[in-house]
Amino acid sequence: MDFKKYVGQHAEIIYQDAKNNITQRRVFVYSQNDSYVRVFCLRAKAYRTLKSDQVLAIVPAPARRHAI
Repeated sequence: MDFKKYVGQHAEIIYQDAKNNITQRRVFVYSQNDSYVRVFCLRAKAYRTLKSDQVLAIVPAPARRHAI
């Protein structure tokens, strides 16, 4: 899957981890190389490095604005 068009954007992904657990995450996509995609998970408030071939789906998501 090609993530280049998502770099620098918020996205919703569905991810299958090494233990075959499937999760849906709202992320900010930072970078991609041949095998991995680097994201910031908004729920966990932490950076994650995910295997590209384990991302099952990705769609763009608008940035959420926080109320003041």
